[in-house]
Order: sequence, then C-alpha cells, then structure tokens
Amino acid sequence: AAVPGMLLFEAATGPITAPVDVQATAATSVVGALPYESSAPATSALPSLSRSESLAAERSWIEEDEEEEPPAEPPAKRRRSPWTWPLIALILLLLFVIGAILLQQLGVFSQKPAPSTSSVSTPASSAAVTSSSPSPTATTETTLSTPPPTTAAPSTVTLFPDHYKGRPYSDVQAELINQGMQVTGSPVADSSPKNTVLGIDPSGPVPVGSNITVTYSKGPDMVQVPAVPSSRTTDASNQALTAAGLVPGSQSSAPSDSVPSGEVISFNPGSGNTVVKGSVVNLVVSSGPSPAPKQSP
Repeated sequence: AAVPGMLLFEAATGPITAPVDVQATAATSVVGALPYESSAPATSALPSLSRSESLAAERSWIEEDEEEEPPAEPPAKRRRSPWTWPLIALILLLLFVIGAILLQQLGVFSQKPAPSTSSVSTPASSAAVTSSSPSPTATTETTLSTPPPTTAAPSTVTLFPDHYKGRPYSDVQAELINQGMQVTGSPVADSSPKNTVLGIDPSGPVPVGSNITVTYSKGPDMVQVPAVPSSRTTDASNQALTAAGLVPGSQSSAPSDSVPSGEVISFNPGSGNTVVKGSVVNLVVSSGPSPAPKQSP
C-alpha cells in the first residue's frame, strides 16, 4: 500500500505492473517476532493478484513499451560519387573543343579582307596595301588586309632551263602561260628537229607576269649550191662556196676536153641543188683532155 504501482512478479506470468487494490485483497497474517529480535513493529506482505489481474497488468505494460518505441530512422541517402563533377567538366570541355574545330573549318574565325578601290602588291610582301586615288574631294585611305595563306598566289616562279630543252614548243608555251608568264617564241635555224625548244630566257626565280623568250628550232637553213665561177679556178670556186654558206671540200680529177687542166669542172653536189647550210661541197678538177683512143694496125 505504501508503494503503489510497484513492479510485481508472478511465477507463471512474469512482471505485473497493474495497480494493486489493497481493499480487495485479503490481509495476510503477521509473522511474529522471534524472541531474540527487537520489538520492531510488524510489516504486512504484498497482496497476491488473481490470474485475470496479472494478465491485464502484463498487457498494459506491453502496450506502454510499444508506445514508447522510438520511430524507425529513415534510410540513409546514397552518397554521390566524387568523380561526378570532374566527369561532367571533362565532357563539357570536349564538346567545346569539338565545336571550336568545326567553326574553324567552316571559316567562322577567318579574317576577310576589307574591300578597297585599288590594290598595290609587292612580291616580297604577303600583305596587300589598298588605297584610293588622291583627289580634292576624297581623302587617301590605306587599308591593310592579310589574305588567307592558302589562297594567296605565289609572287615568283623558279624556271629551270633543262626542264624545257628538247620539248615541243607548243607544250612549253602552254605550261609557262599556266604559271602566269607571257611567252615570246624565237625560231632559229638548227640541226635539231623543227619546233624543238633550245632554251628559255630568263631563268631561275622569275616574277609572275614576266615575258619569257623561248628559243626553238625552225630546222636547218637550206641554201642553193652556186654555179662554178667563169674563171674556174679553185680559189674562185672556194670563195663562191663560202659566200653561199657552204664548206669547200676535197678535190677530185676528171678528164675534160672543154676545160683546161687544173680548172674546176663542177661541184659535188652540183650547182642548183638545195642543201643544208654549212654542208660540205666537193670540187671536180679537170685533168685535161681524155687520151685519144689507140688505132688498131
């Protein structure tokens, strides 16, 4: 009665927490004091509970324990990988680089030259200087523009003479014109086949637009063998051949009834024939009248 609600135990059901009704239970007998103990006041024992009261007390205690259980903790959130942000940054960087390359190929970043009224360019400079003509009503303007190196035409062309020698003149002429040159043909007499290129002038590094003289063969000059001089001497004959562009050659003898001995009878090739200039012409000299035939006895 002094400690209401004290946890009681029963051998069959376990702990009992129901309040104890002191008036409803029967009082227990008081145990008397032993002779050797002091005369302290007697105490009463705890009252005993019935089976139904014990079950009610146990059920109440279980419900109170269930109500006092703390709520379950929510599941821990999944932690993000430490490589997430670096990976996103790398992907963005790759996309930026690819986009820049595509824009560069499309020519977005290429600088276009500014329009101008006239342009003046020098072979040694890659920049074109454009200016407007000075006049009382217009001011001089100078604009520097740098054309793309891939589209700029070369200012000079290196020409090698051996590359053109021996080739047909028409092929060499077309090739030089395609390189931006002007061509002037110069035919000369030569023993080479006709229209064969013999040389070019100038050669080496040549500015574009220069005039190139191409020398080619027109074939050998042809001359006519002159007539034998009236004096028919060998000296006069040699002079006549040299004047015609021919070379006097050897002398051979032949009998002649009309030409005195020692004088030139004819030329070989003969007079009036057309030969290449510089050809050798031989002389036929008279050995005198032919011997008379012997008479038979």
